[in-house]
Amino acid sequence: MKKFILITMVLTSFMIHSTNAYSRDLIVGLSPYMEKTASKEQIKAVIGFLLESVEPGNSARIYDAYRLSSIGTFAVPNKKAYRHQKAKLLVNKRVVKKLLQFANNAVKPGGENMPSVTGAIRLPQFLRFLGENLSLNKETDILILGSPLYDSPTEKDFSMARGHVPSDGHLQVSMGQSLFGMTGNTELLRNFHVHLAYPNTGLKLEDIQGFFVKRFWTLFLERQGGQLATFTSDLPTLFQRLKEKAQAPKHNYVLRQNDKLEMILYRPKEIKKRVSIYERPLSTIPVSLTSMKQANNVEVSITWDCKKCDLDLYARPNPRAATIYFRNSESEEGKYIKDFRGSPQASNSFETIIFHKPIDLGQLVLAVNFFAGNVRDHINGEFRISIDNKTFGRKFQIKATRGNKGACIKETMKRRKATSLQCLIIDPLKIISIRK
Repeated sequence: MKKFILITMVLTSFMIHSTNAYSRDLIVGLSPYMEKTASKEQIKAVIGFLLESVEPGNSARIYDAYRLSSIGTFAVPNKKAYRHQKAKLLVNKRVVKKLLQFANNAVKPGGENMPSVTGAIRLPQFLRFLGENLSLNKETDILILGSPLYDSPTEKDFSMARGHVPSDGHLQVSMGQSLFGMTGNTELLRNFHVHLAYPNTGLKLEDIQGFFVKRFWTLFLERQGGQLATFTSDLPTLFQRLKEKAQAPKHNYVLRQNDKLEMILYRPKEIKKRVSIYERPLSTIPVSLTSMKQANNVEVSITWDCKKCDLDLYARPNPRAATIYFRNSESEEGKYIKDFRGSPQASNSFETIIFHKPIDLGQLVLAVNFFAGNVRDHINGEFRISIDNKTFGRKFQIKATRGNKGACIKETMKRRKATSLQCLIIDPLKIISIRK
């Protein structure tokens, strides 16, 4: 009894005094991967919201949104006596205790066989779990406290950690092809109003990654009948929008038609301030043979003139290294990223590979593939390579009229010679000026 009185005293400080009634069905999803202190604060805020907002006759079902398991149901009997928060607390003391235990059992992410993201949840699986197992025949608010960056140690190919965002291709295939794929049921998430508050750990909506993360989950929900009503790192804002039954804000996101299953790495924050390779003056100063063998700060990039065509850049630093490209965007030697020359809404991007280690340019294999799109005659493009502070460039041309989905690239990289019109090998030594 003394323990419960203590809990009551602690929770009282988190109660928001308001008379706003809450009548929609409510589901709460939580992450078990948090710092304990942060998890306890979060749980107390949720309990305070439930005590204030859930009216007699209503309830809130609460889940672990990573393990897809029920924590309990916060239910208020349909009697006037239960309008008071103390009465609600007494009747729900069991689930309140479970929630406090959930916070106390929170684990900091990053350990062995754990996700690396703070607030990790399995968002696509959680939403589908709700859609497939619960009869939600009326408007339902889904309150989710967790990271929108998907990360699971058993599904590394789909990780959104370290700046990755799924391409629209994932939203145009089945679940058998992609973790983010569609179920075939365009109304699976009908009536879902998702309100997501993510940990304040660096993701910003004004950044390119933040823009595309919000865009991706908005389209994921809408293609299955739901809506992303709130996307914020501020809990008070989230709770206020829930009370107001806020609808999803208007947007101009348009699904880009493609079936390319790419995890796009947008230019990371630590190198964001660097001047674009296409804004640097071309160098007339030759590179020495020593610098060619141990080239530092190497960056390669392509751009092209067909806006509705998709070209891909491939790079293999040496015979023992893995090829860096859109499906293998990070390796020990470097990373593949998307850069923008304008608004990300217009997807005015070019492809760039940045190397972390010195590169022997004589062993570096570079290729371009015409993946998708159609043109009347050919595609004009430009390749650039930067070594330390020297930048070199050359025009290229692909004389194919349609993309090949990457059919030629494996053999082209192996032979170091183009095997079809869609593929092109670029010799960096023919582009740079070498001082003998």
